[in-house]
Amino acid sequence: MKHILSALVLALALISTAHANSLTTLDIQHISFVFYPNEGGDNALYFLSGPGIHLSGVGSASCSFCNVETALAAGQWINPSVFVDFEYSLGSVTIGNQSYSAVLFVSSIIPTRSFMLPYLGNVAKTFTVSIPAYFLEVSGETSNGAFFNLTIPPSSLVLTFDYYPGANGQPGNYYFAQGEFLSGVPEPCTLVLMATGLASMAGLIRRRCR
Repeated sequence: MKHILSALVLALALISTAHANSLTTLDIQHISFVFYPNEGGDNALYFLSGPGIHLSGVGSASCSFCNVETALAAGQWINPSVFVDFEYSLGSVTIGNQSYSAVLFVSSIIPTRSFMLPYLGNVAKTFTVSIPAYFLEVSGETSNGAFFNLTIPPSSLVLTFDYYPGANGQPGNYYFAQGEFLSGVPEPCTLVLMATGLASMAGLIRRRCR
């Protein structure tokens, strides 16, 4: 009986190892994740490309500082972590010489440090900050049920805020305007696909966030 149990354990271990080794990892050479003030989600656009993968779509970005009408004070420290929901994707992932549609699972953009919103006085201005950041593990599933992981190189999270000076005894405040995580330079044909495939979605997001 002991030998039978040992054989079963070994068999399960081999099956698990084989399954783990069969998981496809795709290297992302270009990623663009752009997001705007959050008013109930659907406030982000993304594009990922690399050998065997070209995906774009609309998603949601959630963070403590990026909700619509959230006022941020000068001198306030911001932890710019961003929760990312890719929601749905257009394009394809190629596994085993076959291309499939795919969905991406949720992830997060993790900054390496916090930052302080500066005091800008009595003039309306735009403040932009760039923070080194990286994506947590990004994985997904193809339409035929195959799972895959993405290797995304670290980059910078660039955040833009609009500053409005105080009036009538009230202090000035910042409001989030736009954020972007960009890594790599897409090929010219990829730029065309991005422009034609995401232009209409970008227009919808911008109108919604005004």
